[in-house]
Amino acid sequence: TRVSGVMTNAPFMLNLDCDMFVNNPKALYHALCLLLGFESEVQSGFVQFPQMFHGALKDDPYGNQLKVLIK
Repeated sequence: TRVSGVMTNAPFMLNLDCDMFVNNPKALYHALCLLLGFESEVQSGFVQFPQMFHGALKDDPYGNQLKVLIK
């Protein structure tokens, strides 16, 4: 089996950004709970955690943070 075949046929795929880090060691567990909570796989898509930066400008003129997901 080719590596790409194994990756694309997997039930879940995890994509991590190389310049970010996770403070909560249970973040993957929480994401899987969200994905496994659906009765049908067709109803679920992907889970994206909000992206926030420490020391960023308050008004976020460049739209870099995803605070909207939290509200």
